[in-house]
Amino acid sequence: MRIYIRNRLMNRLLNRLKIHWKVVLTTLEDDTYFKAKGKLVSAGIVHKTKVIPIDSSSSSISLTRSYEIKVKEEDANKAYEIIHY
Repeated sequence: MRIYIRNRLMNRLLNRLKIHWKVVLTTLEDDTYFKAKGKLVSAGIVHKTKVIPIDSSSSSISLTRSYEIKVKEEDANKAYEIIHY
């Protein structure tokens, strides 16, 4: 029982220390992604990107990937303003 309670307390503590990320941009266009990334880099905002491949073999659209930019939750409002305004 003690080990179970200790593990639960440790998990709660670790969850509070985790960095939470929020999506500020999702785009299919390369130029939009690179402009947004450049703005975030020049502003010094830590970010990460998820590239999602798209299978376009079954359609006439020539899109090959989607970009998703995430920033730390506390920087989300600032990053959104930098990207979109």
